[in-house]
Amino acid sequence: MISRSVSKLFILIALLGSMPVFAANKNPDETVLINQTSVLDAGGFPFKISTPGSYKLIGNLVVPANTSGILIQSNDVTLDLNGFSITGAIVCDNQGNTCLPVPTRETTGVEAIAGAAGNIFSATIKNGHVRGFSLGVSTFGGIVEEITAESNFETGIAAEEAVVRRNHASRNHGAGITGINSVLTENVANSNQGNGFIMAFGGVFGSNSTSNALSADISVEVTSQGNNSCNGHVC
Repeated sequence: MISRSVSKLFILIALLGSMPVFAANKNPDETVLINQTSVLDAGGFPFKISTPGSYKLIGNLVVPANTSGILIQSNDVTLDLNGFSITGAIVCDNQGNTCLPVPTRETTGVEAIAGAAGNIFSATIKNGHVRGFSLGVSTFGGIVEEITAESNFETGIAAEEAVVRRNHASRNHGAGITGINSVLTENVANSNQGNGFIMAFGGVFGSNSTSNALSADISVEVTSQGNNSCNGHVC
């Protein structure tokens, strides 16, 4: 006859065997899902990405005033906003002229420019909305694509040695999109208080469009493909 304690042990083993073992079955290449709750559980904003991999928003993020949203501090990161928004406290009018509240420190919606080992070279930031910060998106290297950056106090998208394509920047208090040694293609920058685009120190500028009063500021080192539209004129 099996004792009562042994019977309980068998029952416990059977129950454990029927439960999913998350640690053992976890795929190291799986996408990390991010929402407001997971950010707060991780310590709040700014949410720091410090390991390579794929990250995806599964909900909108609302960030407190004078605080950045997401800091990418590792190479080989893909951040998919998945159509959702990262929203700070700043709201600009329809021309980006008046933006309140005025920030008391510089903040960034998504930043991928420096980590413990130096600059970040291969972050991809894509597919969503970033608004209400000093800088919407700021990156050194990598790719920024299909981002709507609006209502930011300084610049919608600021990139250095990066590919910036198919984005829309509007109603920012400064420039819509700035690029240093970067490739800017198929972007639209309308109704920003500053220049629609600012390009400097080399790069390629092609198939972009702006209707800003100050148009585009392009340095001589930049190669324009001649198919850009600035207030209805080729630039």
